[in-house]
Amino acid sequence: MFKVLLLVVAIATIQGTPILYDILDISYAPSTEMVINEGQTQMFRAALCNRNFIDKWIVDVDLFLQNVQWDSAKVGDDNWLQLKVSNKPDMSNVVCTNEIGGPGTSQTPERRCAPFIYDKTKWGEKADLYVSVTARSGTPTYQYGLNVLLTKPDRHTAVNVKEGTSGALAGPPVRNLPLNELEQVAIPFPSALPVSFTGQYILPFCFDEGNDERRVQVATLVRDDVDQGAGGLATYLCTQNQVDPSKQNECFRSVVKRSGEAFYDASGAKVNALSPVISKNNYGVMYALILAQGDYGQKIKFTITAKLRKPMEHTISDGHSTKVEKLMSCMKGKEAKRDEL
Repeated sequence: MFKVLLLVVAIATIQGTPILYDILDISYAPSTEMVINEGQTQMFRAALCNRNFIDKWIVDVDLFLQNVQWDSAKVGDDNWLQLKVSNKPDMSNVVCTNEIGGPGTSQTPERRCAPFIYDKTKWGEKADLYVSVTARSGTPTYQYGLNVLLTKPDRHTAVNVKEGTSGALAGPPVRNLPLNELEQVAIPFPSALPVSFTGQYILPFCFDEGNDERRVQVATLVRDDVDQGAGGLATYLCTQNQVDPSKQNECFRSVVKRSGEAFYDASGAKVNALSPVISKNNYGVMYALILAQGDYGQKIKFTITAKLRKPMEHTISDGHSTKVEKLMSCMKGKEAKRDEL
């Protein structure tokens, strides 16, 4: 009788609303390592169309030199990259720079600019985030990485962060340079759910209306904890058109299943990997509904990560770092630094 009662409770829970709602931080980066020659400038765009979800979030922009040591002293090789961030495509309004004290000062440039707050009411109508990188003359060729990170305020460690446009400086317009689109990758997000309960997680991707379809890759991985027994997950992806606005934009598994097997994995395995193609009429914020499976009373700890693939790249395995396999393999080592649940 007691076992039957537990089963009824478990079924009722599975059919109920999620007990946890959260949103993933998002990172923008080039799809490959960048190469730039001395004196050259390269331009990038981070699409921010889902601004309701990222409003008042904190933005960090970082550079990473790969082939030489960062050396911005007055004497030495002068190996460094000039970084500017703007809310205008011609870079005429500089909201952030890595030259401490502003452009042209003698102070040592940093590898990043100071974090700032993105405020949708002040950033500009339909404005994205633009980055320019200019190579100094210390080395003929630089190999580097670029990362733009948007973090929910309660997860950021910085204090006294200012709104981005409040200290903006006028800059010389940059024209006739190709604009490189930055790929969008959700920061690996650790979470935990009791068995038979669900959690719903927002993937705040920005879809470019200029493309008829885009591929999204989502992976969930059960963490190997010594105090955690056997257990797995079921993962379901909802588009904005599939959620119920009257119920906290809840994602229903029955609705997801109508979209086809590419949108869900109900296997209960330790690893779920999905790679659906999203058509233009379904563009918008995406939601991952995750169901914990295992022994009743058990708590399943897991990590979620996701990527919005560049346009016209629809194969899962293309020989580059965008493979689902590589996406999952790096999840353990790159989890966000948060308290264990």
